[in-house]
Amino acid sequence: MVKAIFQRKLSEKAADSFAGLADPFGVLGVSSCLQDVLSADPFADDADAVIQVIGSVDGKAVGSVRSIPLDVVVFGRRYKTAAGCEMFVSEEYRNTQYGLKLPMARLASTPNNFMVGASQSQMMIKVSEFIRSTIFYFPRRIMLFDSRAIVEQKVARPLWWLVRLAANVCLKVYWNIVGSISTLKNRGLSVCEIMADDAESLDVVAKMISADKHSCFEVHNAGWIKWHMTVSLSNQRPLRLWLVKKGDLPYAFYMTKERFYEQASHRGFKNVRLVSIVEWGCIGDLEGTAERQMRWILLGGARRFCGVADAVEILATDIGLDGFLRNKLWPCVGQGNFVFKVGKGSPLEHIKGIYDRNNWRLRPAMGDAGLS
Repeated sequence: MVKAIFQRKLSEKAADSFAGLADPFGVLGVSSCLQDVLSADPFADDADAVIQVIGSVDGKAVGSVRSIPLDVVVFGRRYKTAAGCEMFVSEEYRNTQYGLKLPMARLASTPNNFMVGASQSQMMIKVSEFIRSTIFYFPRRIMLFDSRAIVEQKVARPLWWLVRLAANVCLKVYWNIVGSISTLKNRGLSVCEIMADDAESLDVVAKMISADKHSCFEVHNAGWIKWHMTVSLSNQRPLRLWLVKKGDLPYAFYMTKERFYEQASHRGFKNVRLVSIVEWGCIGDLEGTAERQMRWILLGGARRFCGVADAVEILATDIGLDGFLRNKLWPCVGQGNFVFKVGKGSPLEHIKGIYDRNNWRLRPAMGDAGLS
């Protein structure tokens, strides 16, 4: 049974909020990475925002859920919200109410009684489903640069190097063909990496994002872009930004995340360097030619990491992109997700259009996913 729920606000230290509470599982404090993320968060402008909820039993902290302040726009009105970034319940209490009580306590403490999340784990998705959150799923399309991680799992040791060599030759041929076609399709376009201190370019990218016609979206302004380019919840590098120009004029952009995983998935793949394309956009046009061109730009951006990563992934948040990648032989490996929960009494509670995914601008970097 849940004995007590404690809250920690943005302006408070853990020592102030949880004085006298035993911490056998080390859940009271926050990591230095999370502290950096919160300090740089452009939406963390309310000192009373709750960033941590603790569950205790008999004076002992046994569970925690932490949040990152964010903003969303829903049908022209801006709302403050938060994304859960870390949840923990000690093993002996995982079959109790804590798995549900902590998320609901977080919802109640979130501005506008509205919380969001993205790329939730299978465990958290089950919790989100149980508390009747709205969940949008999209295919996770992956293409390999190096077959090592798969071959090591599927082929006996004496032969795996030979199979890997053969598979990598096929992959090299594939990427050479894709590279040639994407170069042809993207002729007249140039790509350069943008640094976090280039305020002018960040504003240009932010304007591309704001030109999107969807009615509901997480606010990804220049402050959000710089935030994601300077800090990370992991000890690995933050996001990188790539600006695409047509002649001298900005045309499109994409952002990439590079991660090394000792354990890449439940399938047992180990020591994988994965590149994810997590945010993108282009100039608007009535005919949609720029949007179709964006798909080739993303493919060319993926190829940029040949020889650097083992694989590249794109969460296909729209049908057109998914079909494009499927036709380019990218297999679907699992699903990505965007999750939100509207609590009772929320000002968003009776906005019916919020539950239609077609009204949302969806990107893999939403919630805490771009920072993780």
